[in-house]
Amino acid sequence: MGHCHSAWARVTATALLLLVLLVACGKSDGPTSTKGSDQPASSDGAFAFYADTSASTFYLFSLDCHRGVRVTGRLFVVLKKDAAGGVIDCEIGMSAVTQTPLSLPPGDQIAFWEPMLPATNIDYRERLGLSGNVALLSSWSNPYDHFKSAMTNGTNAQGQKTFNFRQGNSPGIGYNEYWAFAHGTASIGGYVMNTDKTYCLGRDSDTGGDMPLHAKVKN
Repeated sequence: MGHCHSAWARVTATALLLLVLLVACGKSDGPTSTKGSDQPASSDGAFAFYADTSASTFYLFSLDCHRGVRVTGRLFVVLKKDAAGGVIDCEIGMSAVTQTPLSLPPGDQIAFWEPMLPATNIDYRERLGLSGNVALLSSWSNPYDHFKSAMTNGTNAQGQKTFNFRQGNSPGIGYNEYWAFAHGTASIGGYVMNTDKTYCLGRDSDTGGDMPLHAKVKN
């Protein structure tokens, strides 16, 4: 009986994962998220562009909430700012992505892989130097859903401007990721943290001082 219950729980968890992935993919194709244009996403506000040639890293979880896939790639970020320089929206992704399965305990398995899409769907792709397939990690906010929270701006101890936000849609939980960045005129760096302790559907990176997610300004 215990074995049957465990198998049924795993099937249920897998079904929930597929549901969330469908929601996430629908978000990526939203009306303001991936227009594939080098025109501004809005006529108001200023934009800042960052891209890098060195690797950033985050992880995806297994069905039993172990780190199951290491995702590395070249981070790109577009910030939309208000008149005071505060971040009001952003688009974040990775190019040149490599996904590496990690060793898991017996009976556990990878829940899902990071989905990819053609760079032709990404705003400012030419400005960012994107080609081939990319991973869209955070798209422009969509007023028709609650996949992404509003930005919270601040300043860190080093005097750098900061922003953070939440996103995701875990069943019965809602937001499953917390993103935090510090940014300036030369670079941007930060991390993402899974906040879904039930299904572990959020992305997750290290949170040390090395800034596992990083990019340099793209003029």
